[in-house]
Amino acid sequence: MKKKTLVILLIIPFIIGLLSFVSVVLLNITSASNISAIKTPYNTDGEGFKVSDTPYLLEATPVINDPNIILRDGNNLVWEIVDSESVKDIATVSSTDNETFYLNALSEGEVTLKCKTENGGVEVNIKAIIYEDGAIIITPSRSGTGTQVEDTRYFGEYDISYDEVSKDTKLTKNHAKVQLNINIYGDNISENDLELVETSSNITYENKVITINDEGDGSGYLTLRANYISSTYTFNIVNNGVNVYNYNDLLMCTNFSSSGEIVVLQTSLGSLKEVYKGNDVPISGSVGEEQGAYKYEVSLPLERLDPSENIELFGNYDVSNDSFNFNNELYYTETTYNHKYLDDWNKAHPDSEVSTDIKVGIRVQKDFYGNGFNINMNNLCFPNNGTISQDVLKLAPSEKDYFFGPLAYVTIGAPNVFPSVVKAYGEDNAGLMIDGDNITVNDLKIQNIDDNSNKRNYAYIGTVIEVNGENNTIKNSIIRLGKTLVRAFDSDNLLIDNCILSRSGEFSLKIGSNEEIKADQTKEINYEYDGQDYSFNFDEFFSISNSGLGANSLLEEYLGLEDTGINLPSNVLYDMLRTLQDALNNTTNIVNNDGTINYASEVTVNNTSFEDSGLFSIAFETRFNGPFLFNGLSSSIQSVLSALNSPTPDNIGGTSLPVKLNLTGDTYFYDYKNINNIDVTNLIEENISTYLSGVIGEDVNVTIDNFFPMRPILIDRATELDYIYQDDKNDKYLNTMIAYYGGGLNLSTLDTSNLNENSLETMSEEINVDLLSESDKYVSSNRIAQILSRCVLFAAGFEPFKFITNGKVNNDVPPLFGEHPTVNTLKENLTK
Repeated sequence: MKKKTLVILLIIPFIIGLLSFVSVVLLNITSASNISAIKTPYNTDGEGFKVSDTPYLLEATPVINDPNIILRDGNNLVWEIVDSESVKDIATVSSTDNETFYLNALSEGEVTLKCKTENGGVEVNIKAIIYEDGAIIITPSRSGTGTQVEDTRYFGEYDISYDEVSKDTKLTKNHAKVQLNINIYGDNISENDLELVETSSNITYENKVITINDEGDGSGYLTLRANYISSTYTFNIVNNGVNVYNYNDLLMCTNFSSSGEIVVLQTSLGSLKEVYKGNDVPISGSVGEEQGAYKYEVSLPLERLDPSENIELFGNYDVSNDSFNFNNELYYTETTYNHKYLDDWNKAHPDSEVSTDIKVGIRVQKDFYGNGFNINMNNLCFPNNGTISQDVLKLAPSEKDYFFGPLAYVTIGAPNVFPSVVKAYGEDNAGLMIDGDNITVNDLKIQNIDDNSNKRNYAYIGTVIEVNGENNTIKNSIIRLGKTLVRAFDSDNLLIDNCILSRSGEFSLKIGSNEEIKADQTKEINYEYDGQDYSFNFDEFFSISNSGLGANSLLEEYLGLEDTGINLPSNVLYDMLRTLQDALNNTTNIVNNDGTINYASEVTVNNTSFEDSGLFSIAFETRFNGPFLFNGLSSSIQSVLSALNSPTPDNIGGTSLPVKLNLTGDTYFYDYKNINNIDVTNLIEENISTYLSGVIGEDVNVTIDNFFPMRPILIDRATELDYIYQDDKNDKYLNTMIAYYGGGLNLSTLDTSNLNENSLETMSEEINVDLLSESDKYVSSNRIAQILSRCVLFAAGFEPFKFITNGKVNNDVPPLFGEHPTVNTLKENLTK
């Protein structure tokens, strides 16, 4: 058996311990979602309706950007008036069949018309002016989205011009000019009757153009009059802000600017599918069609879907080559995560070095005002030119794509081969990076890819927002459709306020620290067994040549490849392995003498909703810190590494500095998922089974649940605690809120003392999962799985994982089950 087992170890050593949650969870899951958007023929900034006895038919069209979409319940479009009771004398909305809706314009005034999905997940708001004798409606020529959280439009103090789009080009800043549309309604007034009544001191007005002057800051306004009717348009001016009207403007204010500019977005930036006419073509033929993996091919000559829509393309598209120029436009920066393994590789292999840089689509160094506009980076982040393996059925990028997944933290075999057979992930590429301190991103909708129901397609699409700095704020924003939505390491005083984080491939918010403390190699390791005391210095204990009861002997005994002659009872062996782990852990400068903890950073999430994560809404990451990462133990594993010509890890692990997370206000988790989808299973495991069967010459059925039984242990524990909800179809669900990485020591903490009581009541106590002591009963029937499960912990470490889910269901529908966050909630939160 040993020879066959070593072959297994040769093929897939540590496949889970190395990949852990991060890459194993390339989810074979399709999730239901809302429509992509709502289109109406109305100007959302202001539309006039004359008082009439005849109702106005209200028109709207749902937009769906996912050919394989699975729609949630409640996606029919309905109309209503915001605060309808208070304006019922001005206008009402009526319907006889809940499908066709009418506006009843009753008397002069102003109301907000809302078209939304029944479930409130998608909406558009329209400022409706009800007039009788006449009206003047002043709106910017670049219309808003109607989906903004804040009602007031922001304009930057400056517009920019430049000779070419490059890092060396100097920007010319000019006083911003805002072109207006002025619509006049009424029989007895015309545009010739218009006269200027008044402006704020920070603007001038002439010929339908507002010019922001040197006093530009704060609120601005303009009042016009025609005969007996007047109208005032108000807005906010951002001091030193730069208006961005297209992708190249954005580049010049971010990636191509050494210190950055304050961005004030005046348009949405979209994918090819959102801007131009064309067709979805499945990647890899029918396999891609089944998997929902499509490349959008534009029709030639280029023709915009809707010339009137305020949206520009994200990226510079070369029609003749069907390609973009992102490689020359991205911001490249060295990862802040541990890259010692790659550094060691590069020193040993100067002719095949591996980059330690990550790629960033948008580098934000100063405040960013989104105005409710959307940035969709599908042209950059999605493997539009990729292929789908027939064996693994995972969409992977090709050379023509730009994002190739996270950097390697450690690999088995060469890290310069793509795709890697076994790779532990470090930092991923990012759509947008907040790079600096005291930066606010406000009222932005941002996503890495077009709507996509199959999360198996999320493997390489990157993080949506990477936070690299302190005292930063993300507020009034909707962040969605990324492998990770927000990643914040050492981001002290980060505030995520009044946001929705939706539809991640793994975790919606991942927090942790890049800092670690290496093992204290001056430690003495002491334990007692069978009436005998054992004492080692650190080097002696972890020496591979130590033939006594040191680390190598304990690990070989645990691995069970051959008789070591030790024959320890399981409970004693587990205790000794915990002693081994304690020796690798180092809490110096983390835990004080009084037991208090020094945190690397503190993050606050306030009035924010989480939904539809790939695994859990929030993850506290900690560094893996097993003996394999310290010096390649055990001896059997080192022999395998030698055969693989793979470098032995050299003190790669460590004890991560902890972080503190404050959940406050009305923060809620809408993250119920079928327990079969809380899974560390993708089709890599089936490929493993097939491969092993061929090598060993007999049927082998090994799944990730067999040798990394995190999911079955968690489900069994949740079942015992009455946390699992079973619906009328006998499907079982769990609200997957928070996960604490294990393996290495995780001292991060959660503070809910300022969380809304209703939200707090939906959360369970921490569920502790100790793989060291609990795995065997799940894997003992399969010898191969048992060996692999122990290799997992050699790499990860022996510390437990922890989880927070929903609490007891008591045979009833649990709170928030079947519900989803609504955009309107973000608006309501502004008044609290």
